[in-house]
Amino acid sequence: NYHDAVIYRDSDLYRLKDGYWLNDSCINFVFRHIEFEVLPPTLTQAVRDKILFLDCSVLSCLLLSIDDQDEMNEFSRGLNMDTKGLILAAVNDNESFESKSHHWSLLVTQKSKYGIKHFHIDSLGNYNERAAVRTAKVINALMGITEPIDLKHLRNSPQQTNGYDCGIYATIAAKLVALMAGSKKQGESLDLISEHSIE
Repeated sequence: NYHDAVIYRDSDLYRLKDGYWLNDSCINFVFRHIEFEVLPPTLTQAVRDKILFLDCSVLSCLLLSIDDQDEMNEFSRGLNMDTKGLILAAVNDNESFESKSHHWSLLVTQKSKYGIKHFHIDSLGNYNERAAVRTAKVINALMGITEPIDLKHLRNSPQQTNGYDCGIYATIAAKLVALMAGSKKQGESLDLISEHSIE
């Protein structure tokens, strides 16, 4: 148990072996590790509070169970979405509780005075493009944004060479983007993170 991330010895740890891909518990664990161990200790609490590593199970619930804006607003208040400037979400292609997901990618959402921008980093070409669009729409709804999504699929992101390392690529991308945010000087805006700097 690490903060609010739980790894189960029997069902999760074997996924760290070669040839297996990470599940949502493993990815949440890495997200918490980045949040509490990787981000520099000199980072002010005010900046830390603007960064959200969106829990995979919360995102699944939002995607598969919530279709009412009032319920969405409750989640938004619980996540303090009005205070967030940078959101990192692991995207998968699961479209129902009965189906299984096959691939992870990363959606980076940036909120600034210019609006909401989403950047999609996928280690398998455009495999998760449709899933990223669905996720971006949910995050916009969480933030009370009704305008069409502004989403850029980054075509130059590193590509995996096997069928199982997608979660590794997604979490490494999350780590690098978080470190980029953590390098901002006090008073600098997180909206200085750009498409060019992410690429």
